[in-house]
Amino acid sequence: MYEITVYETADGNRPLDKLFKELQKKHRKNDIDAIQLHIRYLQTYGPDINKNVKSDLVKPVQDGVFELRIKANRVLFFYYMGKKIVLLHGFIKKRNNIPTKERNLAIVEMKDYLRRNQS
Repeated sequence: MYEITVYETADGNRPLDKLFKELQKKHRKNDIDAIQLHIRYLQTYGPDINKNVKSDLVKPVQDGVFELRIKANRVLFFYYMGKKIVLLHGFIKKRNNIPTKERNLAIVEMKDYLRRNQS
């Protein structure tokens, strides 16, 4: 079992919450439920999720950042210190490729988390 942590900015903001609020506002409870289910799969299987659940559920993005793919929704995350997974932020995908803005933001968030959580 992997430990799931949701990234928080230095001032306590949780960027992933923005995706859930957006889906809630659009009355897409089924999408919220699906994301939560897939996060539980990620928690259970970690890097082996594609072998155990679905072959293209998780894909690498860049520099250690991965995407969890649920319908048109994406949750960006990275693996940290063995059995920990840090969920960064999410978005509703509107094009084939991950927008550069989302990719760059995830890398900034990951670097911020690593800087503030170094032992």
